[in-house]
Amino acid sequence: MTNQKIPGCPSCKGEVIVTEYRCPKCDITVKGQFRAGPFTGLDNEQVTFVAAFLASQGNIKQVEARLGISYPTVKAKLKEINRILGLEEEETDKKTGEILEKLEAGEIDVEEALYKLEKET
Repeated sequence: MTNQKIPGCPSCKGEVIVTEYRCPKCDITVKGQFRAGPFTGLDNEQVTFVAAFLASQGNIKQVEARLGISYPTVKAKLKEINRILGLEEEETDKKTGEILEKLEAGEIDVEEALYKLEKET
């Protein structure tokens, strides 16, 4: 079982730091102040997705095949992880929303929407 970093102090919402690492096999403990990486905020499913994305060198078709998920699911997971990592830009959200609104209104078809979404992100 892996422990995920908690998002912040339950009392003041400030940043929390890792101060101890322990090996359960040999019971060695290392104490200090350790910097947690940006991916510690991801859950196990998201880490698996990132690993598949990297192993596929960003090729969405390969990610689809590797994980058995659809193109829209891959895009949604990328968006979610980008948001968690603080990489999602507000402008991208706005443009994506506009494209989806046009699709819903019947102004563009699915193929054109996918093309525009891929181009925007």
